[in-house]
Amino acid sequence: MLARTPTLSLIVPTRGRPRQLRRFLGSLAATTLRPSRVEVVLVVDADDRPVTCPGARVVVGPPGRTMGELNRAGAAAARGEWLMLLNDDVVARTRGWDEQVLAAAARFPDRVGLVHVNDALVRDHLCVFPVVSRRYCEEAGGICPADYHRYRIDDHIDDVFTRLGGRTVYLPDVVFEHRNAVVHPTAGKVYEADPAILAEDAPRFEAHHADRMELVRRLGGEPTSADAFALRVPGRQHVVRGSWAARTRTDIGEWMTRLRGRLRDRYRRDGAAGLMRVMGRKVGWVS
Repeated sequence: MLARTPTLSLIVPTRGRPRQLRRFLGSLAATTLRPSRVEVVLVVDADDRPVTCPGARVVVGPPGRTMGELNRAGAAAARGEWLMLLNDDVVARTRGWDEQVLAAAARFPDRVGLVHVNDALVRDHLCVFPVVSRRYCEEAGGICPADYHRYRIDDHIDDVFTRLGGRTVYLPDVVFEHRNAVVHPTAGKVYEADPAILAEDAPRFEAHHADRMELVRRLGGEPTSADAFALRVPGRQHVVRGSWAARTRTDIGEWMTRLRGRLRDRYRRDGAAGLMRVMGRKVGWVS
């Protein structure tokens, strides 16, 4: 999906997960309406197996880099005016997602804006897969600080735009399903961070507070001393729904995903016989 003059660049660090990467790229091919406006930038390690992906831009670098360094390498190679940070363990579920994302980005003619999608786990609470402009990257000195090992990159970007105020758009009907989840007995599917790595990245987030406040000032905002997490209140971002048809397709897709998960869990627990009993009761074969 290599565009001549892309508007949106998808930055995807990947290592050792070719099957997941193929699934992600296949979902993009099935849901992108205007591929000429989108480019995929894969960021890989030199010691990993070669990535074969027709149409994608592949950026190779030394192994052992942090997620911050990987994202910065992808952003440096990207050609789009808007850049989206993604993972390889994602499935694009919404057909026409690209048009909705770019329509939301067009709300910011000065290119100072944040757009984020529904990851089916964290949802509106945080910009897990943020879309920011090239101008933002230039003002910030890079799409994110290089020292973030894995976490808090999304918190970092979210904090800047929350403090700017009125510069964030959330698209609940554009689903990029994050498959990195564990099943909680009461909460269902949730994202679970590695506590050891999070313990390293959390102090880095606090250490970059002054940098974020200076960036807010350069982008035309007024820095505050308020706690970053206390600012995440309802109304801090614009929520833009898709069309009725798009929402219906998304709702059906999410229902099918949940159904597949329940049937898979029943099969693992009770085998084929148990699965057939459940399906039989659903369609009235058995009582």
